[in-house]
Amino acid sequence: MGNFQGYLSDLYTYIVAVVKILMENWYIAVLSGLGIILIAKYLENILIAAMTVVTAIFLVIPVMMQAFQSGNTALGIISVVILAILYFIMKYVYKIALFVVGVVLGYIFTNAVLGFIEIPMNVPSEIQTKFGVLNWVALAVGVFIGFVTMKLTRQLTTILGVFAGAYLASMGILTVYTGDPEVWKKAFPNPYGLVNVSQNALIVFLASLVVLVAFGIYFNFRKKKKEGE
Repeated sequence: MGNFQGYLSDLYTYIVAVVKILMENWYIAVLSGLGIILIAKYLENILIAAMTVVTAIFLVIPVMMQAFQSGNTALGIISVVILAILYFIMKYVYKIALFVVGVVLGYIFTNAVLGFIEIPMNVPSEIQTKFGVLNWVALAVGVFIGFVTMKLTRQLTTILGVFAGAYLASMGILTVYTGDPEVWKKAFPNPYGLVNVSQNALIVFLASLVVLVAFGIYFNFRKKKKEGE
């Protein structure tokens, strides 16, 4: 368990370092952002492949090597089989993970919305539970959103990829406009958004974001015309 936590810590440190490099070098940010937009329709397969590689490196391969070194042939063979079908397993893990994320986000969002709505007090007592009627409603909506998320994983992943790529490229454009390689730190010091940049810089950022998102959605979801039409 300690080794696994160490792997996760190292992975987090590596990701933070990569993000820092991307953000502080405008040309890398712009090119990487545009690249993500252009491959957004294939992002689901890329993410599953990446999950497969990471899982294999950190979990399966060490177990397999240890099994063969200790003479545990059965465990070694099982590890090899798991390694061989890992990509197909990760497809389902990926969908289940998205389902869980959809349920949680749907529950939180619905609960927040219902908190602003007047609910009549004469709700039938037989459906009153310790969990609370509103919580059950929010959970039901969350499960529905989870199923929708699982069903439309490719489309949702594509849209998220477009937004991520557009955001990254727009931060590169913002860096060029301000001439400050640290502007990404000053622009987002808290969850409330852009607060420490000029109005003109904000307009440049948002305008480039909207244009890139529009282009990304059109590029990835346009229907190709059949030959002869």
